[in-house]
Amino acid sequence: MACTCVNSICQSSVCNTCTNASYYPEDKSCCPCSNTCKYASCSSPKHCTHGCKIGYYGTGCQFRCTDNDPNCGECNGLNSTDFKCVHCIDGYYPNLGGLCKTCSNNCINTKCINSTGECENGCLDGFWNYPQLDGPCSPCSKSCILGKCNTSTGHGTQGCQNGFWNLTCESKCTHNCSICERISGKCLVCSSTGLFGNECSLTCSGKCVNASCHMNGTCTHGCISDFVGPFCEKACPTNCARKDFDNRCSNETGNCLYGCIGEFTGVDCMEALKQESSEDIVPTAAIGGGVAAGVIVVVVTAVAVFIYLRRRSPLYDTVQRANNANLPEEITYAALQAKDSICLTEMSAHSHVCGETNVEYQNTDNEQHTYEIAN
Repeated sequence: MACTCVNSICQSSVCNTCTNASYYPEDKSCCPCSNTCKYASCSSPKHCTHGCKIGYYGTGCQFRCTDNDPNCGECNGLNSTDFKCVHCIDGYYPNLGGLCKTCSNNCINTKCINSTGECENGCLDGFWNYPQLDGPCSPCSKSCILGKCNTSTGHGTQGCQNGFWNLTCESKCTHNCSICERISGKCLVCSSTGLFGNECSLTCSGKCVNASCHMNGTCTHGCISDFVGPFCEKACPTNCARKDFDNRCSNETGNCLYGCIGEFTGVDCMEALKQESSEDIVPTAAIGGGVAAGVIVVVVTAVAVFIYLRRRSPLYDTVQRANNANLPEEITYAALQAKDSICLTEMSAHSHVCGETNVEYQNTDNEQHTYEIAN
């Protein structure tokens, strides 16, 4: 379509430029720009220098936004195929496809920003106002406890349900983990009491009662019989005595509870009882035997000496002669007894000679006789 050209604003005789920016040169004349161009400025009929006025789009700003979307107030695009609304009229906002959508009913008073969809006055409880083009006032994560979250940030205000973590409770805990730390995701409680570790990938000791342990691997309910230690890694001392089916040693100290078996002692029954060895017994027996033998030797020697001295005594010879002469038995015994007494007395005084004594006796015929017992 030919324009109404104005030659007076040509900058030269060839009119390749115009003195007014609202005109563009064409056929050695200056033609006015479309009034749909922003600031009515253009360089050609198909190119507005500063884009289109609000409500228009296209290379020459020849299309209306409302032609594609009646609720669109401002749009862009070269043609209808790449049309996108950027600002909608009040009560609407552009979705991801560039078409206007009504503000969310979850916005307080159903009012939202017409370019982002954010609720102007915030969201109702149970929703949060995350800026997005595909649904402002999104519901709080179902993993939030009671479905409640901060209306501005989406962070669960009551924490996350078991099995989920992060601020918005949208991340799931690792396999075998039923409760994990909200910020780091570190597992706090395993889904099975027989597992432990940050990721519940380790198995509790079979020495734990019911094979159950804490998150650090220590046994939850203590150890099975005859094992001790936080991980039930130690067996009771071998020499602990047993009582019925009770544990033989203390879970706290490992010491034997019911004494020791066999020849062992100590709190852990690891010390053997002291026994007299053959080296200890032999010297004692030898000493005892030596003393006894010494006593016997002394006694025997004394007896031998006594007999020897007695046989050497003159009185012994006299008595023997008397016996041989059939002297009365009484004189023989009496004489020997008297002489022994005298000799012993003199021997005690270191005398080597026994004195002479006359002994009288009465015979059976009542005759008195005197016999001399000579040295």
